[in-house]
Parts: sequence; C-alpha cells; structure tokens
Amino acid sequence: MKIKRLFAVGITVAALAACSTPTDEVGTFYRRNPAAVGGGATKATASYILCAPGMVPTTAQAYVRNGYRFLGGSDFANLTAEPMRAQALAQAQQIGANLILYSVQPLGLEVHPVTKTVMESQGRYVTSTTVQQNQNPTPSPYGVNTDVTSPDFLKPVDSPAPGNSPNQTATTTTYVPPKYREQVVPETFTRTQHSIAFLAR
Repeated sequence: MKIKRLFAVGITVAALAACSTPTDEVGTFYRRNPAAVGGGATKATASYILCAPGMVPTTAQAYVRNGYRFLGGSDFANLTAEPMRAQALAQAQQIGANLILYSVQPLGLEVHPVTKTVMESQGRYVTSTTVQQNQNPTPSPYGVNTDVTSPDFLKPVDSPAPGNSPNQTATTTTYVPPKYREQVVPETFTRTQHSIAFLAR
C-alpha cells in the first residue's frame, strides 16, 4: 500500500538524521503523498487521534476507505517520549489537514552526558565583630584643669583610673551568596519512534 511505503521511506530518512536535532521535527521529516490532490493552508484546528504503536498506517487506510485523503506523513525518532502534538497541529494547518493520527513507540533506553548546574555551597550571613580599645586621657600633672578656655580652669580634676574606660565594639553582617558549578552527569533517556499521518476530507 502507498501509505505503508511512504512511512517506510520516512523511517529510513529519520534513521539517517537521528543524530540531528531539528527545531521542528514534524515538519522537517514530513513527506508529502504525491498522489494527494487539493490541500492548502488552513486556520482550522485538526482533530487529533493518538493510536497504538505501529497502528498509524492501518488506521489511516481505514479512514481513506471512508472518504479521507492521505496528504502525507512524518516519521522520526528522538529522545522525546511524549507526542509532539503542538508541532503536529501546526503542520496540519500548513498543509490543510483536518485529521492527525499519531503514535509513539519506545525503542530503548540511552544514556547521554548532561551538563547540570549544581550548588556547591548555600548562601549564608557572616557576622564579624571588631573591638576598639579606648585609651585613657592623659591626666594633668598639676591635678587641676589647665585648659584656659574652660570655665573650670585651675579647678581640681579627678584622674580616671587606668584601664577603667570601656572598649567599643562594632558588629558587621555580610551576605555571602551561594556558589554554583557545572557538572556533567549521565542521564537516561528513552528513544522513541514518532509516526504521524495527516488526512483531509
């Protein structure tokens, strides 16, 4: 059948480009059915049916027997396990499809190195205290106030006892931000086969 042959070609092309990462994989791997007539862009949103793995060609043939036209298909493998529904709907509008048949089939697990940012140390507040020792004033050798500008000039003064003057302390709090570093870690992904058929009335 033409539908199965077109999907077989799509799978071969997708396998050759499996190492690449296109921005729009559904559109990149889309293969138009050369026998399809009509089509054209539309603003209508297509209906979307998620099929069992491997059942897209068979389901598409059933719709063709009921009056649908098979416009084309997209077949590719990547590391995205979920259906790429948004891309499929956008592609359907570009080609004028009003029905999408989509299936995903896990092919196996793969381990790839992934660069991640990890925290090396958490942010924290650091408090530091500075002690400033005060010096006692030098007492007058005469035991009286010798400041001629003072109203207490020549009056007896009490000499402070050495070491009685309190020290002054200053406390400072500083925020130290967290430290990060990049680390390459192995991560397991599921390679998945995406099969999509686009049909129209």
